[in-house]
Amino acid sequence: MRTTLLNASRDMEEPLTSMGQDPSSLKSAATKPPYHDDAFVTTLEDARLNGIYDRIYANEINTKVRFILAYMDSVEKNNSRDSMKTFISSNKPSFETIQKSIEEYRASPDANL
Repeated sequence: MRTTLLNASRDMEEPLTSMGQDPSSLKSAATKPPYHDDAFVTTLEDARLNGIYDRIYANEINTKVRFILAYMDSVEKNNSRDSMKTFISSNKPSFETIQKSIEEYRASPDANL
């Protein structure tokens, strides 16, 4: 998943630049509130302490990946820039694969330990 996110971040630089955005400023903003999700970190820490980390992690990441996919669908429908469409068509399948893997894990007996 980390590789997919890093690749998507790299691939997004050209479309953002063509839209007049500075990708480096967006990367630094992602490490600060409101983009850094403190509630997510707290939820995962609580789950770790309660011995249900895997299940909670899968649920939380599934929600975030579904949000990314929904956002990609919206951008794909509403953005006419070729660079953005190329970005989405090359990265969306990776996020769909992650989401499918999470769903398969959540349906497995291992998810309910």
